[in-house]
Amino acid sequence: MSRREPNATFKPELICIVDMLDTGILVYRSEKFNFVSPKLRLFHWLKGLFEGYYLRHFR
Repeated sequence: MSRREPNATFKPELICIVDMLDTGILVYRSEKFNFVSPKLRLFHWLKGLFEGYYLRHFR
């Protein structure tokens, strides 16, 4: 049986929310597009909600 090389290639990208205790920023980076949002309290709340959802599986 011969081994076949995969046809797909790796596509680097980053999506994260940086929390600053009372505000947060959204960072998105890919090969073709970079975006950094302004500081918003909404992103602080969204990160808290995501952490609660994510950590629920480990508690």
